[in-house]
Amino acid sequence: MTTLKQTYWKARDFVFWKFIVRLQWFAFNKNKILKGNHHEKFSIGIVTYISRYDSFFKKLIVQLTRIFPDMEIIVIVNGYYDLEAQKNYLEKISAFLNQFPNVKYVSYHEPQGLSKLWNNIITNASHEHVFILNDDIIISPSLRKELIQMPKNTLTLINNSWSHFLIAKKTVQEIGTFDERFIEIGNEDQDYEFRLIAQNHRTETILINKIKSVVEQPLDFSYGKNMKTVNKKYSLANWNFLNKKWDISTEKKENYLYSSKFNIWFNPTPKL
Repeated sequence: MTTLKQTYWKARDFVFWKFIVRLQWFAFNKNKILKGNHHEKFSIGIVTYISRYDSFFKKLIVQLTRIFPDMEIIVIVNGYYDLEAQKNYLEKISAFLNQFPNVKYVSYHEPQGLSKLWNNIITNASHEHVFILNDDIIISPSLRKELIQMPKNTLTLINNSWSHFLIAKKTVQEIGTFDERFIEIGNEDQDYEFRLIAQNHRTETILINKIKSVVEQPLDFSYGKNMKTVNKKYSLANWNFLNKKWDISTEKKENYLYSSKFNIWFNPTPKL
């Protein structure tokens, strides 16, 4: 007949045995565990505006916060020419973003140039490396593994597009911030590409099929219904400023440098 005392000792031995087994398992898997949980942190930044809120932005933020719960996500909310509509939108998006503890945001009432908004992301980022993403993209849950394992170079275009890219703060210190004299949207990326090439910095590119751009044709812009455009998508004002700042050519010229990304030659000394 088993006594109460014997039952106690058997139970204690069983608990002790389970503890030893778990301790051995941890010792065997320690490197895997530490490797999986201790990786370099980075920031993720998104610029958005009123017309993308329901169609793209809300779904994207929900996905990002699930895939990257331990990463800092920075949202820059651009202004809008209809200030009454913008006021209501800011109330909605603020309430929505306040649900997520790893999201911080900066919002504007009046429209700002994309250069300024990108600079805002970098300034507010807590980490050396910053992924900047468009708001009209589709992502896969396995994107986390891809971004963590991706080489963290000074500047890397994902899928050879400025719609999603990695930039290091070190690059910004050496090249400078995005030129905020581009007051609307478009050509700020081309300008930065010229500056990188002129200072002998290489732009890397990497293919990640876990992230795709929708390339939506805008039906409305932050800057007003009458914003003059190039290719129905980018600001004519920005295009004109690019041509004032740089001498560019579709043909090779002496002392000009070549941008393969934009398939154009340019004088590496800016005029402005």
